[in-house]
Amino acid sequence: MPRTLLVAALLAGCAAGAANAVVSPAAFNKVAPPPGLYRIDSDGTLRMPDADATIRQKQDGASGDVSVSATQKGQGYQRDFKGAGAQTYCLPPRSGKAAILPPEMGAAACKNIAESITDTTLVTESQCSIGKVKVTIRKLGNDTWEVLHEGDMKASPGGADMNAMRPMLENAARNAPTAEQRAQAKQLLADLPRQQAAMQAALAETKAALIKEQASATSAAEKAEIGKQLQAMEQGGPRMRTSSRTLWTRIGDSCAAPAR
Repeated sequence: MPRTLLVAALLAGCAAGAANAVVSPAAFNKVAPPPGLYRIDSDGTLRMPDADATIRQKQDGASGDVSVSATQKGQGYQRDFKGAGAQTYCLPPRSGKAAILPPEMGAAACKNIAESITDTTLVTESQCSIGKVKVTIRKLGNDTWEVLHEGDMKASPGGADMNAMRPMLENAARNAPTAEQRAQAKQLLADLPRQQAAMQAALAETKAALIKEQASATSAAEKAEIGKQLQAMEQGGPRMRTSSRTLWTRIGDSCAAPAR
């Protein structure tokens, strides 16, 4: 599911596991987008400092056109893709305060560490199993909202733990807006053990091959380079910094009704 829809699901969901939050439901709902139909414009960037690589994707909400650019060590490319039409999302009614945790994770994988709100801006920070995530929701006008997402993360040693996705998938299986999304979440949830086993098997195979290659290396430099690769595997995956800006423009009071 794209990040845009995960943020939408975040705003639509009820506040399970958020009882200790300092922002009240009334204050939250004063800032957050209300139920209705929205056009979505997005601009997201993924940076991998260790690899000197950056990937950026922009999508125009009116046309659906997508622009993707990537750079690594000074080399880059850009590709544009024609969209299939307006990118819209129906935000269904919610009861009380929506969940504050970042969209990729659930309460079991993230701990809310800071929360603040003004008349127009809500800011939350969470410490998750793979890093720190900050989400800012800002009301720009009567019909426009901005959602900023910033993440600083790193895969855990020994490879990613697929079970970090379990709380989010369990919540989506129960509360996703459509039957199709709930069924997809249930299918992904059932497949988690297989994915984790396959990932760990592939990791073990790669590690064994590197150890064998190191043992047969003919030079100290080659042995040292393989040693660095093994050490990196033990320390975890590459650091990733994500940032995105999503603009929500309200175009209808409900999914069936046009804006007044």
